[in-house]
Amino acid sequence: MAITTDQLKALSFGYLTGSDLIQFSPIQLLTVQFEKDNESLQNGCDLAYSEVIGSLSTRYNITSEFQVVSGSRCILLVKITAIIAIRNILGNLQNISQVLKDTYEWADNTILDIRNGQMNLILDESSVAKTSGAMLIPNSFLTLG
Repeated sequence: MAITTDQLKALSFGYLTGSDLIQFSPIQLLTVQFEKDNESLQNGCDLAYSEVIGSLSTRYNITSEFQVVSGSRCILLVKITAIIAIRNILGNLQNISQVLKDTYEWADNTILDIRNGQMNLILDESSVAKTSGAMLIPNSFLTLG
């Protein structure tokens, strides 16, 4: 089944859209994959959602953020998730460009930085992982010296 650029841009895969994917991959590669298997783009996005949730769930409620399908989404999370989805969609294609390889590496490194607390995502408060009933207690100790 042939698909046009406008049709691809208009597709929705939950949190991600066709326009998100096109930003980080040559459109020809995506259309070829879609024409081979019209579920390949959705499957690639679903795998990306699972990967990102698994990587960042200790710090953020990513599942809640992925429920946002319109309106304000976290731009950094969109970019990371779209790049991981593209890697899943394209699979083991031979001869991908160095730019695409560098993009994959950037996404992997950024996920690690976020998971390790070196970077933060700006999400809705409901998306920030809550500690289980822990609360901060004001320090009432005096410093002697």
